Amino acid sequence: MAVKLNAEQEQVIADWIHKKIEHLTCQHCQSTHWRVGELLLSPDRDPGSHCGSMVQVICQNCGGVSLFDANRIANWRSLDSLTDLM
Repeated sequence: MAVKLNAEQEQVIADWIHKKIEHLTCQHCQSTHWRVGELLLSPDRDPGSHCGSMVQVICQNCGGVSLFDANRIANWRSLDSLTDLM
């Protein structure tokens, strides 16, 4: 399942990345130009699965994608979930 992020959610993610990762560099092309993806991704879970929601960070040069744990980002802002900002 995927939910479109709003501008406030995208800003929270961008702020977290700037705070936690001093120089975010693409693992494929080494570019430092990136943007937050538009979707909050929540995989269908099997019972007992520990896989949670993810957000995309996309390289503006080559299109490489990095995934980050949305719950960790939400907890940084003392939220239960990024969807609390909807």
